[in-house]
Amino acid sequence: MHQITFSALQRAIATGGEIKTHSEDHAGNMIFTIAEEAALEEWCLHRSFWGYQVRIDILQGMAAAVLEDREQLNIEDASDFFQRIQSLDEDYPFQRRDSKGNYHGPELKAIGKNWHK
Repeated sequence: MHQITFSALQRAIATGGEIKTHSEDHAGNMIFTIAEEAALEEWCLHRSFWGYQVRIDILQGMAAAVLEDREQLNIEDASDFFQRIQSLDEDYPFQRRDSKGNYHGPELKAIGKNWHK
């Protein structure tokens, strides 16, 4: 009648009527917060709208830069990352200078090889 599966109904009863999405339910096991993933998705859509390719290596670099930014600022959520970097140099997320003046990109190992899938 209401087209809800019995298991979903059981889960709703067990959690006091709250049904979470898969992402919400597994938020503690995810690398990014839901807001950070939404911000990355919006960034991809903006690039696509303006005619830029959204290559996997660029997406991985940007995702790694979001993680680095969260760690450097010691915050729980870096979903405002893209708003904060708009006024900075375009290469900011991908290249940073160390104390010796050498450029370094974000650490890609943190997100994993197949994260984008």
